[in-house]
Amino acid sequence: MHQPQVPLIEMYPRFVPRRLAEVELGRLVVVGTSMDGLGRAGLALRVDAFSAKGDPTEGVLRLGAGPVRFERHALDAMVVAIDVEYVLQADLDSIATRHLQSGDLVLATQRPATTLFVAKPWREDDGLLDIASAIIRPLADSERRARHIALSWTLVEFENRQRVFYRHDPLEEEFARAPRRIVSEDCD
Repeated sequence: MHQPQVPLIEMYPRFVPRRLAEVELGRLVVVGTSMDGLGRAGLALRVDAFSAKGDPTEGVLRLGAGPVRFERHALDAMVVAIDVEYVLQADLDSIATRHLQSGDLVLATQRPATTLFVAKPWREDDGLLDIASAIIRPLADSERRARHIALSWTLVEFENRQRVFYRHDPLEEEFARAPRRIVSEDCD
């Protein structure tokens, strides 16, 4: 099949099939069905995770179809890289001190100032994704039980901040999952 050097039809953003090893840390990708069966194809960030022993695990941080979660992927696994610049935008109206939920933007004074909480990337331990390096590191168990300053956030296009790629709002997600009681005038 003929593939011209310059595309005849422009596409934005560009989608480029790549092996995971060829995708830079922090880049936005599309991944297929999740390994745990919870999700379908969706957006993810290319990240790595380092265990408490320093052992690296390659993968992605899945952003949709359930809670934000780390998924291991082999370096030769195929993903679709999205050629677009984005920014993680904190929702300053959502600042609260609370127990962490996977995906929360966490503010701290003792470690990197902004991280994302990731529940159970190593099955037994929780982690924090350092925004600057796109690497998940273990969270101490004592810190997990504490209350933290947490925020909601949005991934938006760098050039057009109105274009939202993903929104993490645990309070909104919790409200959507809450059981609803049906009240009827005919109830006895």
